[in-house]
Parts: sequence; structure tokens; C-alpha cells
Amino acid sequence: MTKLALAASLAAAAAALLLLKKRRKNLHGDEALEELVREARAATRADPRLRAQLRHCLDAASFEEAVGATVAARVADGDVPFRTLRRAFVDASVDALKDERALEGGCAIGENMRADAAAVVERDPAAESLLDVLNFKGFAALVAHRVARRSWDRGEKSFAKWLQGRASDALAVDIHPACTIGKAVVFDHGTGVVVGETATIGAGCTILHGVTLGATGKERGDRHPKVGRDVLLGAGVSILGNIKIGDGAKIGCGAVVLRSVPSGATAVGAPAKIVGRAVEAKPAAEADLGLHGVHSGGKQWTGCCPWRDIAAATGKADDVGFAAFRDRLIKEKVPEDEIGEMFFDLYKSADGAAVSEANFRARFPSVADRLCSIAALHCETKCGKLADAVCKTRCGG
Repeated sequence: MTKLALAASLAAAAAALLLLKKRRKNLHGDEALEELVREARAATRADPRLRAQLRHCLDAASFEEAVGATVAARVADGDVPFRTLRRAFVDASVDALKDERALEGGCAIGENMRADAAAVVERDPAAESLLDVLNFKGFAALVAHRVARRSWDRGEKSFAKWLQGRASDALAVDIHPACTIGKAVVFDHGTGVVVGETATIGAGCTILHGVTLGATGKERGDRHPKVGRDVLLGAGVSILGNIKIGDGAKIGCGAVVLRSVPSGATAVGAPAKIVGRAVEAKPAAEADLGLHGVHSGGKQWTGCCPWRDIAAATGKADDVGFAAFRDRLIKEKVPEDEIGEMFFDLYKSADGAAVSEANFRARFPSVADRLCSIAALHCETKCGKLADAVCKTRCGG
């Protein structure tokens, strides 16, 4: 490549980057609709066959109206005509700012829509324009869910369930209207995603196709997973039961998760096993589906169980193993997911792949105060006695 060609290539790349940054900024302001209209006009000039489809963008008075009308057209059927459904979508997205019951994850529908669209533009290399985002079924399914969720909260449960079923038929994404989904969430591809009634998904997550957030049987009540913020769930992941996936966790493709995963951990396999900690603070934004950004203390993981691997990595006499830690805290009625969170937090600060007694004694009181819901463990004296008991009975996991 000549110097002139190289300079032209770099200039083009810089211009593209500038445009992308401008696009992200616009999605949070009044210019979002203007950009969408510009793209729709350009598309109809290039291909007049798209005029009927894009009229919802060209005739809209706001970004929310354009999105609502476009998605309504995708899920409408003969039983509930487009005009009726369009009104429901547009009213939900535009009027929700005046209705506290319309909040999901602490945000109004319009704010969630803009954040979701911005997240797709930022994370999905296939999104070359804002107009592309409206064509993606994952985004459309999320919009349909947010409208259904508003109807559910207003007591319109029959309509909410109908919309859930219709969106599932049209988009192959099944999201119960009662579940809670934070903002800036991306359903990449979307096909085959299932989210149960009592599930929650934190802000900033990226979820690939074929993911299931389901229950473990016929039990009622709170029975579905709770996914934290900025979590990456690879294709085909199944997370079953009322368990927690901590903030910034990373779950590899095809994993079957049956127990809680601590914040910042990386888990793979069926059943899923923790293989290290995520290097990124926000794995969802990086989309490291190949799991290259995983720190495992420089050791080869045996894959026998989440915590035995950690303990077996060094095997020193003064290492604190997970079994002793868990057994002692179970007696204090500490929930299983909190035990995992605390031990993994201690492990992340360790120099190597195990928790030394000195490290454990020094950090356990502050970790318990921050991550444990049992009030008694917020006392440093109590934590000191527990640390003594753990260290006396420690084992390799």
C-alpha cells in the first residue's frame, strides 16, 4: 500500500469513528429522530420498495414514536390490527414519562429505548446505522417487552400476555411481561431467547441467541435467575432457578448454570464451573465470547468444581479452602450466593490462585461488611472469631 493510499485509509477510518461517536451522542438527544429520518430518506431513495415500511420513521414526531410504530407493524396480526397496536406502542413510549408505573429498572420506556439502541450501535459491528437497529429482532423484542411490561404494571395482564405471545410468534423471542430488564441491554440476534416471569436482567448486559433464564420445575413464586449489571451471556447459555449472576460476570457459550456465579467470575461448561475471573470491568461491552480475557492465576484449571480448582492450584498448608469457608458460614445462616461472592472477592485479591490465611484474616471483615446481609457479620469481633474457626478447620475444598 502506498503512503497516499494509507493516508486515505486512515482518514476514512477517522471519519467513520467520528461519525460513530456522533451517532452515540445523538441517541441521547433530540437529534436521534433527525438522524433516523435522514437514514430512512436515503434508504427509500436507494430502494423505493422500502417506502411503505419506512413511513413509520418518516412520519414520526419523536424517536420513541418512530420506534414504537415500527415495532408495532412487525408484531401486528389480523386479530389486533396495526392501528390499535400502534396506538398502544406509541402511547406507552411517549406518555410513559408522566406515569411512574411505567418505569422499568428505574427508567421510563423512552429512556430505555434510546439506551438500548445506543448499546446496539456501540457493541454490534453489524449495526452500520441507526436504521439497522430497528431491523434487528433482538431490539424489536426488547421494545415489545417494555410495552408489555407497562401494560402488566397497569393491570392489563391479558393484553400483556397476548403481546408476549404475539412477539414470540413474530420474533422468536419469549420474554414474560412481568420480568424486569434494565437499560442498555442488547439481545444479539435474539432468536430463541427465553426470559421467565420472576427473572431480572441488570443494565448494560449483552445476551446472545438461545439463552434461557428459566426455572427448575413446577415450583411457584420467585423461581428465576437474577442477572446483574454488565454481564455477558454467550449463545446457548441456560441459567436455571432462583440464583444470582453477579455484576460483570461472563458465562461461556453453551453453559448450564445451576448455582450462583460471583461478580466478575467467568464460568463455562455443563454444569457450569468457574474457571477464573473476567479481566474486563464490563464484559458485556467487550463481548469476549472466545473467553480470551480470563485471569486464572497462571494455573491449569482441572474443572472438577468451582472452588476445588482454586484450592488445588497451590495446595499450601496455610491456604484457606472453600469447603471450610462454606461449612462455617452455612452455620451462620449466610445464603449460598453470598458465601460465593465473599470467597471469590477474597480470591480476586489473592496473590496467586488461592487465599492465604494472612490475606483471609486481613480482608474478611471488610468483605463481610460489604457483601453479607447477615447483620452479625458486620461486627469485626464476630468476623475475627469466624476467621479463627475457618482457619482451624480449613481443607483443600
